[in-house]
This record gives sequence, structure tokens and C-alpha cells, in this order.
Amino acid sequence: LYYMGRIKATQLEYSEAYQRLMMAARKAPQGYAFGFTRMVHKLAVIVQLLMGDIPERSLFNQVELRDALRPYLALTQAVRNG
Repeated sequence: LYYMGRIKATQLEYSEAYQRLMMAARKAPQGYAFGFTRMVHKLAVIVQLLMGDIPERSLFNQVELRDALRPYLALTQAVRNG
């Protein structure tokens, strides 16, 4: 699902890519595989921004994702502020 999401994002089919990435995030093993989870959420944030949506703030406050998504939070804040 993750790779299908990447392919759809490359093909500019953002809504399909976002759906695939969220399915991959839900099906990822809980409690470990943090690297995979980080990759999925990084790409999902970018796809959301490309669709014109603002990612939820709670995503950036998750303990295991906080450091990895810090640059994406700054990008999201810049998009939000215009």
C-alpha cells in the first residue's frame, strides 16, 4: 500500500495516494516499525499539503513522530500563515 501511495503521488493522483498511505499507516505493526511509520506520515503530510489540506495538529504532537515531523510542522505553519 505504501508503494502504491508513492506511485499515485508521483502520478499526481493525490487523493488516491493519501488514501493508500493512510491504509498503510493503519496496517503498520503497532509498537515497532517506527521508521516505516515515519516515512508514511512524512509522505502523507506532503500529499495533504499538495491537495490543499492542512494536516491535523495532533499528528505532529505524537511522541514517536514529533522529532521526525518537526520540519514538516514548520512547512505546514508556513502554508497556513500564507
